[in-house]
Amino acid sequence: MDTPTTTYFFLLGSNQGLRLGFLQEAIGRLKLLGTVNKVSSIYQTAAWGPIQQPDYLNVALELA
Repeated sequence: MDTPTTTYFFLLGSNQGLRLGFLQEAIGRLKLLGTVNKVSSIYQTAAWGPIQQPDYLNVALELA
């Protein structure tokens, strides 16, 4: 009998410093925990709230 695989979905974002580099590093570290099956495109979104902040870079991924 096959062992069921658990699938996890991560939503990552960064709006400080080397945003793209931080996302790439996070994805690389998650690969140490399992198999990254899918990675979305990277999206830039505006920060919101009462404090002015830089835009975010966001990405979603599937890990099994």
